Amino acid sequence: MNLIKICSIHKYQINVLIHEKQFHLHDLKKYVSLQRIEHQLKNSILQKRISDFQNKIEHEICSDLPNAFWKRKHVDLPYEDNIF
Repeated sequence: MNLIKICSIHKYQINVLIHEKQFHLHDLKKYVSLQRIEHQLKNSILQKRISDFQNKIEHEICSDLPNAFWKRKHVDLPYEDNIF
């Protein structure tokens, strides 16, 4: 009986250790991913593309002009009399 308790406790400790290692591995994967993104963001070509995209958004979407969205595709909807 005592041997069964010892094996059970040992099995529990092993499971806890495995869970802790899995959690640590998950954290390391997130860290590596963030480091990879940080490294990529230092690339001058990517910085240029981000800057160009930001300028495009500022000029085409964030404009105060009433016709800022004029270049968008227009859809003609059918008009129905006496709809209500």
